[in-house]
Amino acid sequence: MNKGFTLIELLIVTLLIFCIGTFSMLGLDYINNLKFDVVVDEIYNAFSQARSISYAAGCSASLTYSYSTHSVTIACSGYETTVIKLPSFVQANLNVSALRFNGNVSPSNAGTFTMINTLTNRTKSITLRPVSGKITLY
Repeated sequence: MNKGFTLIELLIVTLLIFCIGTFSMLGLDYINNLKFDVVVDEIYNAFSQARSISYAAGCSASLTYSYSTHSVTIACSGYETTVIKLPSFVQANLNVSALRFNGNVSPSNAGTFTMINTLTNRTKSITLRPVSGKITLY
Protein backbone atom coordinates (compact mmCIF):
# COMPACT_ATOMS: atom_id res chain seq x y z
CA MET A 1 0.00 0.00 0.00
CA ASN A 2 1.30 3.48 -0.90
CA LYS A 3 1.92 5.98 1.82
CA GLY A 4 1.26 9.66 1.11
CA PHE A 5 -1.43 11.95 -0.21
CA THR A 6 -3.09 12.06 -3.58
CA LEU A 7 -3.00 15.15 -5.73
CA ILE A 8 -6.73 15.76 -5.12
CA GLU A 9 -6.25 15.69 -1.34
CA LEU A 10 -3.36 18.18 -1.55
CA LEU A 11 -5.39 20.51 -3.79
CA ILE A 12 -8.38 20.44 -1.43
CA VAL A 13 -6.23 21.19 1.63
CA THR A 14 -4.45 24.03 -0.24
CA LEU A 15 -7.80 25.48 -1.32
CA LEU A 16 -9.13 25.35 2.25
CA ILE A 17 -6.02 27.10 3.63
CA PHE A 18 -6.29 29.77 0.91
CA CYS A 19 -10.00 30.40 1.69
CA ILE A 20 -9.41 30.62 5.43
CA GLY A 21 -6.51 33.05 4.89
CA THR A 22 -8.55 35.24 2.54
CA PHE A 23 -11.50 35.49 4.91
CA SER A 24 -9.29 36.24 7.90
CA MET A 25 -7.56 39.10 6.03
CA LEU A 26 -10.93 40.59 5.08
CA GLY A 27 -12.03 40.34 8.70
CA LEU A 28 -8.83 42.04 9.86
CA ASP A 29 -9.48 45.07 7.61
CA TYR A 30 -13.03 45.25 8.93
CA ILE A 31 -11.80 45.21 12.55
CA ASN A 32 -9.17 47.89 11.80
CA ASN A 33 -11.84 50.09 10.21
CA LEU A 34 -14.10 49.63 13.25
CA LYS A 35 -11.28 50.66 15.61
CA PHE A 36 -10.60 53.72 13.45
CA ASP A 37 -14.30 54.69 13.41
CA VAL A 38 -14.45 54.42 17.21
CA VAL A 39 -11.50 56.83 17.59
CA VAL A 40 -12.96 59.31 15.08
CA ASP A 41 -16.40 59.21 16.71
CA GLU A 42 -14.91 59.68 20.17
CA ILE A 43 -13.04 62.82 19.07
CA TYR A 44 -16.05 64.18 17.15
CA ASN A 45 -18.45 63.61 20.06
CA ALA A 46 -16.08 65.15 22.62
CA PHE A 47 -15.57 68.22 20.42
CA SER A 48 -19.32 68.56 19.79
CA GLN A 49 -19.95 68.35 23.53
CA ALA A 50 -17.29 71.03 24.17
CA ARG A 51 -18.99 73.22 21.54
CA SER A 52 -22.36 72.80 23.27
CA ILE A 53 -20.89 73.63 26.68
CA SER A 54 -19.07 76.61 25.18
CA TYR A 55 -22.28 78.06 23.76
CA ALA A 56 -24.38 77.30 26.83
CA ALA A 57 -21.91 78.55 29.43
CA GLY A 58 -20.26 81.29 27.37
CA CYS A 59 -16.77 79.85 27.92
CA SER A 60 -14.05 79.14 25.37
CA ALA A 61 -13.39 75.62 24.07
CA SER A 62 -10.55 74.24 21.96
CA LEU A 63 -9.30 71.12 20.20
CA THR A 64 -5.51 70.74 20.00
CA TYR A 65 -3.30 67.94 18.69
CA SER A 66 0.08 67.09 20.20
CA TYR A 67 2.51 65.53 17.75
CA SER A 68 4.88 64.53 20.58
CA THR A 69 2.31 62.55 22.61
CA HIS A 70 0.13 61.60 19.61
CA SER A 71 -2.98 62.72 21.46
CA VAL A 72 -5.94 65.07 21.06
CA THR A 73 -6.88 67.45 23.87
CA ILE A 74 -10.34 68.97 24.06
CA ALA A 75 -10.65 71.65 26.69
CA CYS A 76 -13.46 73.91 27.79
CA SER A 77 -12.52 76.48 30.43
CA GLY A 78 -14.07 75.62 33.77
CA TYR A 79 -14.87 72.03 32.72
CA GLU A 80 -13.02 68.74 32.63
CA THR A 81 -10.37 68.42 29.92
CA THR A 82 -10.61 65.38 27.66
CA VAL A 83 -7.39 63.79 26.39
CA ILE A 84 -7.71 61.11 23.73
CA LYS A 85 -4.59 59.06 22.95
CA LEU A 86 -4.58 58.04 19.30
CA PRO A 87 -3.64 54.46 18.37
CA SER A 88 -0.36 53.94 16.54
CA PHE A 89 -2.12 53.14 13.24
CA VAL A 90 -3.81 56.57 13.13
CA GLN A 91 -1.89 59.42 11.55
CA ALA A 92 -3.29 62.86 12.36
CA ASN A 93 -2.86 66.42 11.17
CA LEU A 94 -4.38 69.68 12.42
CA ASN A 95 -4.00 72.46 9.86
CA VAL A 96 -4.12 75.26 12.48
CA SER A 97 -2.67 75.52 15.99
CA ALA A 98 -6.10 74.75 17.51
CA LEU A 99 -9.78 74.71 16.65
CA ARG A 100 -11.49 77.17 19.03
CA PHE A 101 -14.90 78.41 20.09
CA ASN A 102 -15.31 81.67 22.00
CA GLY A 103 -18.50 81.22 23.95
CA ASN A 104 -21.62 82.30 22.16
CA VAL A 105 -19.87 84.12 19.31
CA SER A 106 -18.47 82.64 16.12
CA PRO A 107 -15.35 80.46 16.35
CA SER A 108 -12.12 82.41 16.58
CA ASN A 109 -10.59 80.19 13.95
CA ALA A 110 -11.70 77.51 11.54
CA GLY A 111 -9.78 74.53 10.33
CA THR A 112 -9.67 70.83 9.69
CA PHE A 113 -8.45 67.94 11.81
CA THR A 114 -7.62 65.02 9.50
CA MET A 115 -7.06 61.42 10.59
CA ILE A 116 -5.72 58.63 8.37
CA ASN A 117 -5.94 54.91 9.12
CA THR A 118 -2.48 53.82 7.93
CA LEU A 119 -3.54 50.16 7.79
CA THR A 120 -6.44 50.65 5.37
CA ASN A 121 -5.73 54.17 3.98
CA ARG A 122 -9.15 55.49 5.06
CA THR A 123 -9.33 59.21 5.80
CA LYS A 124 -11.78 61.08 8.03
CA SER A 125 -11.83 64.81 8.71
CA ILE A 126 -13.47 67.00 11.31
CA THR A 127 -13.98 70.52 10.00
CA LEU A 128 -14.92 73.60 12.01
CA ARG A 129 -16.56 76.18 9.75
CA PRO A 130 -16.04 79.89 10.30
CA VAL A 131 -18.91 82.14 11.43
CA SER A 132 -21.50 79.35 11.87
CA GLY A 133 -19.27 77.20 14.08
CA LYS A 134 -20.70 74.10 12.46
CA ILE A 135 -18.68 70.92 13.02
CA THR A 136 -18.66 68.54 10.08
CA LEU A 137 -17.40 64.95 10.01
CA TYR A 138 -16.63 63.53 6.58
